[in-house]
Amino acid sequence: MLTSLTATFTHVSRVLGIPVPGATKLKKDRDNSGCRLTFATTRLTTSNSISVFVTTTGVGKECWSNIDIYATNDANVASQENFNDADWTHVGNYTDLTSYIKPEGANMNSNGRYIYYPVRGLDQQYRYIRFVVRSTIVPQSCMMYTIGEFQVYKSELDEENSPYNYVEGMKPLVDELKTLIDAAKAKLNDGTEITQEEVDKLTELTKQVDELTPKTDPLDERIAAVREYVEKFADNDEWGDVSSDELVTMQDAIDEADSYDHEKPIQSDISSRLEALNKAFAQFKSQQKMPEVNQWYLISNMDQERPGYDQDGDGGTSNSIYDRFCNGNVILAPTTNATKDAYWSEWENAIKWGGYNHAENSREDYIATDPYAMWRLVKMDNVEGEDEPCYAIQSRATGHYIGVYGNQSGTSGMSVEPVPYHITLAKSGALFLTCADKVANSNKIPLHADGRKILVTWSSSVNGPSTWTFEPVGEDIENLEIDVNNNEATIITLPYAYGADGDVSPATNKENGIMTYGIKGVSEDRSKLLLYQKESFAAGEPMIVVAGELTNDADANKETIKMFLPLANDYSYDLVDANGLVGTFNYTFIPSNVGLIKGDSVISTEATEVAVFGQRGYINAAQVKNMEGVETALTLNLKGEFVNNINNAGVATKPGKVNVYTVDGVLVKKNVKAANAKDGLKKGVYIIGKEKVLVK
Repeated sequence: MLTSLTATFTHVSRVLGIPVPGATKLKKDRDNSGCRLTFATTRLTTSNSISVFVTTTGVGKECWSNIDIYATNDANVASQENFNDADWTHVGNYTDLTSYIKPEGANMNSNGRYIYYPVRGLDQQYRYIRFVVRSTIVPQSCMMYTIGEFQVYKSELDEENSPYNYVEGMKPLVDELKTLIDAAKAKLNDGTEITQEEVDKLTELTKQVDELTPKTDPLDERIAAVREYVEKFADNDEWGDVSSDELVTMQDAIDEADSYDHEKPIQSDISSRLEALNKAFAQFKSQQKMPEVNQWYLISNMDQERPGYDQDGDGGTSNSIYDRFCNGNVILAPTTNATKDAYWSEWENAIKWGGYNHAENSREDYIATDPYAMWRLVKMDNVEGEDEPCYAIQSRATGHYIGVYGNQSGTSGMSVEPVPYHITLAKSGALFLTCADKVANSNKIPLHADGRKILVTWSSSVNGPSTWTFEPVGEDIENLEIDVNNNEATIITLPYAYGADGDVSPATNKENGIMTYGIKGVSEDRSKLLLYQKESFAAGEPMIVVAGELTNDADANKETIKMFLPLANDYSYDLVDANGLVGTFNYTFIPSNVGLIKGDSVISTEATEVAVFGQRGYINAAQVKNMEGVETALTLNLKGEFVNNINNAGVATKPGKVNVYTVDGVLVKKNVKAANAKDGLKKGVYIIGKEKVLVK
């Protein structure tokens, strides 16, 4: 609602149309009935029709939505400060004042919104025109606006090219309609009731006239939009490109659509040309090269605009981190293997970009086999409210998906569930990735390479950091590779099988000093966790990975070494029981008093708020059982309360026999008859079998 007005009236020497001669005076006043603008000419208008052009500028760009127009030739009436509508001739009330953003390249002195509106049928020529603004709309929620330009033009009718004269059947319809309109106006002025039959006849004639009236704007706008789109592509086999024949066919279709009679257009011809153009455009788009579903890609940035950050040492010239080079860098899933719903840190768990050395102008070698750099499109059908194709973007490392991103500068992480994205072409070889969530990303902002090396939502041009290309993962790679700490044991749980038939990963890892183990059991004195060598693990079955020689320095900064993994394509998130090893696929809070591996030892977690990241795990002492038929290949030290949490059944006994422990977990007797278990024991409390027994 208009609550205040700042008016600036600018005379322009060059305007669109024919200005009313001597248009020199503009007056404004305001009371509770609205804001009034009075336009005065030094001599009479030369036409009974005028066109009004108004632009609004400033922060708000508020626009008129309801105005009354009055006219007079009486200078005394026009000069009165207080407006009395009885002294003026009421031209009409207008509410269909469509507001537009100024088109690029338009010849008008404004960067705001504008109204260009014809006023027909003045009963005579007038010198003074008064505008009363009854209400406004507020597209950008501002309480005021500035009028940057206000012009009234003579509106001349081109009789020869008027549809009234050249469209077959138009003239009798319009004449009949005008007769009915005049009769209806007379009845309204006399207070005579208009019948429903008369209203229906007016409505029907109006519809018939409208159907015959040529409307070229939809076709012109479609031609311009299609031409602009097609010009972005070529026949070079890049994303979005088509064959040479398809390109020529599309260009011919545009030319054919634009070859209609611009002087005397016929609506039926306009409609058929628009239909043909849309059909040709749909065919063109169906032939454009697009990334395939279920194929793994590196998603690489296509920025051509940033000058680079001068602190990175790669030739950048800007002092802003947000100008950091990102071209050639790829999208990287977080190595925490955690989704946003489970754990969120805007940096640690955010989706990042990297992998390109701008100083050397080359891609980092590790990217070619890094599953965190690999993504595939998964088609999503029947997405509610979506007519465009939608795809989830899946990580090869975890099987999780790029999550929901929200509007300008929104950040996000990964999601367990698929999230719909639109994959749209920006130009030849470049695409936009836009979250299709209508609530979170209602502004349809695409993914953007933020200078902090994380992904956000932000708009750029087709040459900027919001554009990406899909590079197929090399067909010659035999394995994926991830980093593990050297000289350390790590629990790893993969959502796909490791060491299955044909998988050479275990053999390659063994050559590089990386071994995988399962839990055999616990030593008799419960001081060691016994491991056996194991090279095959089902999806969801945790393994203990040991790289190099173990050290007891758990807090030392360890170098990393590459562990080879199979080429994952299918994922399962069912965890497998692994004799006390418990896996995780996501950020997980774990129970107290379970075991975590640190260095060469298993220590107990005593805190209640301990969590581990995805694709890791912990050891539940109560589930550890001694296994037969496997040899001990490696041991880990057991420390802290973890020792006392080991189930006594964890040490093997013969049928009918028991083991005897002190309450501190020290084995006193092994495989003795239950009846003789107390023989020779000193006074105290012991664990005999599964019972706590007092010896007096």
